[in-house]
Amino acid sequence: MAMVAAARASGSVLQDLQIRRWLLVGSQIDGSSHARWTAAASTARELSRRRLDHRLVVTYNEENDRYAEALFDAFKTHFADYWKRSGSVNNPFGKDPGIEFDIIVGSLCSANPPDTILYGGRGKDLPTFIQYLSHRKCHPERVTIVTGSDAVRLLTDSPENKQAVAALYTKEKPISLIYSPLAEPAVLRGGASQSTVAQYGRLEQTFRDIGFDPAHLRTGWAIMSHDALLTCARAVRLAALSVPIPPPRKVRDHLYLLSPLVNSVQGASGGIEIDPETGNRRVERMPVLRLLPRGEPDILGVYPVR
Repeated sequence: MAMVAAARASGSVLQDLQIRRWLLVGSQIDGSSHARWTAAASTARELSRRRLDHRLVVTYNEENDRYAEALFDAFKTHFADYWKRSGSVNNPFGKDPGIEFDIIVGSLCSANPPDTILYGGRGKDLPTFIQYLSHRKCHPERVTIVTGSDAVRLLTDSPENKQAVAALYTKEKPISLIYSPLAEPAVLRGGASQSTVAQYGRLEQTFRDIGFDPAHLRTGWAIMSHDALLTCARAVRLAALSVPIPPPRKVRDHLYLLSPLVNSVQGASGGIEIDPETGNRRVERMPVLRLLPRGEPDILGVYPVR
């Protein structure tokens, strides 16, 4: 679901940037992810404002990666016009990519090079891809990478990230990275004219009180883990009202009963409601960001997902 929202929102952003050529780098995998689909939809809305003409699609070509498959499918759906205009061409890569990235980046030396890359792979390969892109032999103009929430891996302090982060700040052969996160502290604190989420403020303060660095909340992973545990605990407590040790199916049933009107859960990422038909969390709005690993992200927009 997050991926769909991201694709829609990104479409609006790229039109504002007057991006005209694109490349898809993505995935051909079994399975799906509603969160990734929704994020892609939001990103598409943002990119649709940027007058895209030519994009490159790059995808992770291994089985059983639902994140990559959902992201790739969302790109094809929410960027359908551009997908068809580019000849519906995908540029797949597998595990431990090296020469694949070199060949893919070489497409920027064409007569009509893409200025946008739809990256439908995992964040673990993104630093390597950015490094190849930063050493491209032609097309010195800015290239924008559009991807999913896994991009927050670049916010972690790891050796493989250092060169990629540096490439996002260089003025020579510049690179921008746009994505839609699952939870973004800058938005939860009221950025982009959004309502402040009080529970997030309490979580951030608790992090400080028990000795954790609040900077570790930047990826959103701790926020989502906190909210998942909080939601499950609420469902267990409700189920235990009728039986001391409720079976899993009873807990599941009470998860579906969570709503803004009845038994609502106020998480650090906002109010939590589970769709009983899909089992997915219902999300009203999702942000689209430009990743700036050395500081606060650039909030490009916050978009409704329905």
